[in-house]
Amino acid sequence: MAATEAASVAVVLVSYHTGPALFECLDALRSEPTIAEIALVDNGNDAETRARLADWSDARLRLICGQRNVGFARGCHLGVTATASPFLLLLNPDCLLAPGAIAALQTALATESRPWIATVRLLEADGQEQRGCRRAAGSPLNFLIEGFGLGRVFPQYRLNHHQQPLPSGLTATPALSGAFMLMPRTTWDATGGLDTGYFLHVEDLDLCARLRRIGGACWFLPAPACTHIKSTSKAPAWVVEKHKLAGLWRYFRLWYARPWAWRALVWLTLAGGIGARLVLRRR
Repeated sequence: MAATEAASVAVVLVSYHTGPALFECLDALRSEPTIAEIALVDNGNDAETRARLADWSDARLRLICGQRNVGFARGCHLGVTATASPFLLLLNPDCLLAPGAIAALQTALATESRPWIATVRLLEADGQEQRGCRRAAGSPLNFLIEGFGLGRVFPQYRLNHHQQPLPSGLTATPALSGAFMLMPRTTWDATGGLDTGYFLHVEDLDLCARLRRIGGACWFLPAPACTHIKSTSKAPAWVVEKHKLAGLWRYFRLWYARPWAWRALVWLTLAGGIGARLVLRRR
């Protein structure tokens, strides 16, 4: 697909009590020339936020309201369905798009003929690379090694690759974070998009697995980098943990339940929520 500076991207945001970070995110999108549409799925924001959104001046913004909190994956489907641009950017509403990030990815992947999903380096507020931005495939063994802090002993089995040397340019990675996923719409259609059986968390690993299954690839570009503020939702921590655990169980059941030996690893990973709390603490 040819790279272009023309507006060719639909940004899909799913917001649930995001708070002020939502408007930082929108302000960062405002001056991006590659964006043709912004679909903001309001899964349940307060009245003050809704009023500010109604006054936010950008003709590209479309608010999708009135549904209950349908979760991240189903919310993304609502946003994608409401848009028509040839590229999609699934973006967390607390992720600040860096100028030129979309165009850089489109240029780097201009000759890629396979289905693809791509991200740029995501940074914590302190400038460190976010864990989970580039990842291993997400096997139960990956979660066990990471969850029990054995990455230094078995570095080849780490789930998160943020401590690996930064590549000089575009690099393939088995999986990436759902906080920033750029893809052609044809990739979304070919994979079926996010599995709506997930409510929150782990749906990104599942999508990457389905992308690999059809011969596609995930890509990581180290620069430009975007800041991901994270942990802005006011949802109770125990609710988030519940959804993480449910997501992990669904993922393992769908992808690693056979042979039966994997089931024991699944239960061990889920025991006490170790994998969810330590590995997926914040997307």
